[in-house]
Amino acid sequence: MLIFDGECGFCRRCLRWGYAVGCRFEAVPASEVDPVSLGLSPSDLAEAAWWVAPDGSLHRGHAAVARALETSRWLPVRLAGRVVRSRVVGPLAGRGYAWVAANRGRFPAWLG
Repeated sequence: MLIFDGECGFCRRCLRWGYAVGCRFEAVPASEVDPVSLGLSPSDLAEAAWWVAPDGSLHRGHAAVARALETSRWLPVRLAGRVVRSRVVGPLAGRGYAWVAANRGRFPAWLG
């Protein structure tokens, strides 16, 4: 399950793209989740997307996006998810994700 900012147009656009490229996951807006039941705080959900794995493990930010990509039916998309989580690309992906998350309110409304 991917928990995302349901008010973020960029997030919604990315979700639509993910489903279009064969990703198979449940996406739930953060406003519909009880963070305490997951061991998170409300501010955790406000700051980043979260992936809740079937085993209950949690992955934040770019790692959450990567896990979502890894559910795709398309091999290139699954591989992209692995690359995003890799030791080489992961730190850069984390910085990029942090910038987008911090500025998501500045993206134009047409993105949603």
